[in-house]
Amino acid sequence: MTLSNQLCKCGCGNPTKIAKVTRSNRGHVKGLPLTYISGHVFKTIQDHVAHFWSRVNKEGPVHPVLGTRCWLWTGAVSSTGYGSLEFDTTQADAHRVAWYLAYGKWPKKETCHHCDVRLCVNIEHLFSGTRQKNVDDAVAKQRHAHGETHGFSKLTNEKVVEIRNKYATGDFTYKDLGDAYGLERHTIGQMVREETWKHIPKENSL
Repeated sequence: MTLSNQLCKCGCGNPTKIAKVTRSNRGHVKGLPLTYISGHVFKTIQDHVAHFWSRVNKEGPVHPVLGTRCWLWTGAVSSTGYGSLEFDTTQADAHRVAWYLAYGKWPKKETCHHCDVRLCVNIEHLFSGTRQKNVDDAVAKQRHAHGETHGFSKLTNEKVVEIRNKYATGDFTYKDLGDAYGLERHTIGQMVREETWKHIPKENSL
């Protein structure tokens, strides 16, 4: 059998195409046959759902503020730090698939994390970007009250000052800083606006 006629692993009997580019998150290697024809990885939506949940660890750590466990994606991870998979012919972030499974439709806006854990797919920890101004005050207050001693904190006081100073230069957006520090954009915004980490004096920043 030649490279050009490797059969789709779904069992349909049809040959797959040759990968034009390497995409590690999909298992594609440039110049080699694809494992599946697009959309043939699973034959039914139920297969997609079963595959999704087989890649989720529901025994993640209990969030100290939310009081419930993070459900951690254990499959492929994108360059932005989010879980990634092909779901019903669509390449999607794992937490957005979790939203789809919970509500039966794809989110129109950003899907953000209350827990600030990008691999978490627990629907109780997710919220739509359209509700960004209504982020739970209790979460924000608890986060700033404990600062770098917070059990889930990815930051130190020094990093918070560094982030605020970088934003103050005008050269960085919330998204730029979120990607750089592995945090949600709304979390960076709260920090810059001093809605969180209020215990750090302004004189420590530029």
